[in-house]
Amino acid sequence: MPSFASRVLKQAAFSLLKTQFLMGLSLAFIYLLLSGLAMFLASLYGLMIALIVSIQSAWKIYQASNNNKKQVVYVQIYRGLIQKYLLALLLFALGLGGLKLAPLPLLSTFALAQLGYVYNRVETNYNKVK
Repeated sequence: MPSFASRVLKQAAFSLLKTQFLMGLSLAFIYLLLSGLAMFLASLYGLMIALIVSIQSAWKIYQASNNNKKQVVYVQIYRGLIQKYLLALLLFALGLGGLKLAPLPLLSTFALAQLGYVYNRVETNYNKVK
């Protein structure tokens, strides 16, 4: 049976992804209605970046949580953070420079999806978590 911390982490990750997806998709549809298909696609790309870096971050934290050596855990978490920012930077460069997507919808949808961290609420009481 998985540990309590692993269950809470899994629940938090899925809740965060759902929150980010709904927030980002709502803004993407607003861009579609007001500005057209090109802005919609750029907005979806920004949402994709947010979801990918959140999945990568959750995966690295999950891997670190399965390790018992404290020093190794810190190294894994910091390495995961650096990889998260480099991945986001690479995907932004690809979208803005390589694909020539519009910057405003891409960046605004990414920023709104990142606000999912603020609105993501997960129960951490041991007696209430399934």
